[in-house]
Amino acid sequence: MFAFHRPETLAAWVQERESLRGRWQTTHPGKKYPEPTPVDTTNLPDLSKGWVWTSIEQLANVLGGLTKNAKRGMLPLQMSYLRVANVYANELKLDNVEMIGIQESELERVLLEKGDLLVVEGNGSVDQIGRVALWNDSISPCVHQNHIIKVRFAEKNIADFVLYWLLSPNGRKEIQRVASSTSGLYTLSLSKVSALPVPLPPLAEQQRIVAEVERRLSVIATLEQTLTANLARADRLRQSILHRAFSGRLV
Repeated sequence: MFAFHRPETLAAWVQERESLRGRWQTTHPGKKYPEPTPVDTTNLPDLSKGWVWTSIEQLANVLGGLTKNAKRGMLPLQMSYLRVANVYANELKLDNVEMIGIQESELERVLLEKGDLLVVEGNGSVDQIGRVALWNDSISPCVHQNHIIKVRFAEKNIADFVLYWLLSPNGRKEIQRVASSTSGLYTLSLSKVSALPVPLPPLAEQQRIVAEVERRLSVIATLEQTLTANLARADRLRQSILHRAFSGRLV
């Protein structure tokens, strides 16, 4: 059921899953624990040797956030909280982070940890649905609103790989597929995020892929900076030429 290729990784996840099962049964006495559903591979392509299809639900706990209301302003415990406006594709914009009231009983569920994957629930727009970024713990403590779905991996080392998969064209395609509705709008939910498929290679290969992706993205970022500087320089030159032309100093 579990798509890990190292015994210690599988053991860590089994231990975490057992811990989660115990906590769930404590709060739901007499009810059967809902085991993760294996991914349906019927319409998914074949993978390279050593890779397997798995689902977000098999790799992580998927959790919702806080619903904002007027009563929260009166709660004594106030914390920074992430909104949809703070989360973009592989980017966190934290220059405007608001505060929200929270009850002690909610804290364990909504508190953010470094390495949590943040998924924007969506607003009906196919372009904006499922924006994803990793929480970097630059604000601590910090919680999140209900329109941001939190994915907490049992094995933290796989977070970067899953992030880049969901940012890839095929990953975006899967997000749009599960998010589509008969009304023509696009929206995500805990169950839809849980069902997202992930093509998972052995951990060592994941790390090599992530390192190469980040190396190439760094090259692109450098090129963008150079291009931006050159465009700014060209604009200044253009303005200088126009100024000289209409000041009688061009010829």
